Amino acid sequence: ESHPGAVLLDFRITDPENLTTPFRERIEYALPNCAVRAGNTVILTVQDLEYGFSSELALPARRYAIEYPTTWSWEGKREYRLPRGWSAEFTASPLEMDTEFLRFSGAVQVDPQAHRLVVRDAFQRKVRVIPAESFPAYRRSLERICRWSQNRIFLSVTEETHVPADSVEIDIRGGK
Repeated sequence: ESHPGAVLLDFRITDPENLTTPFRERIEYALPNCAVRAGNTVILTVQDLEYGFSSELALPARRYAIEYPTTWSWEGKREYRLPRGWSAEFTASPLEMDTEFLRFSGAVQVDPQAHRLVVRDAFQRKVRVIPAESFPAYRRSLERICRWSQNRIFLSVTEETHVPADSVEIDIRGGK
């Protein structure tokens, strides 16, 4: 997704050749106008959060197993610093699931004193093969994750400020 006016403030990665530790990437940037304003309400779409699983969800049923080349995991953390006078009105309820095939957790933490929102998500595909007979349960789990990840954050503006959706600090671990 492209954001005019975005400014990269910092970019760091760990050594990609060191296979003994997880690969980590940290990106910090200012992202003006990343929210939609409607009167005193601001609607924020969380950057790089939406899970799709398009190939897994394409069919309602399967005759054959899904075979992935490897297991896989991802952890993400996004910190949004909000302008003074802005507060969170609605955030998605946390979602936690741990099944035979996957583990997921997602939550939005609001820190009104620091004028900050922290969005965390963690996904782990525990196995490489999903048997065809287990596909309906696996599909339902993926659909729940997709619905959660599409939630928006609703903010209210109690004091007028000239800075729309101030800046975003993102600390991403893994790869999506």
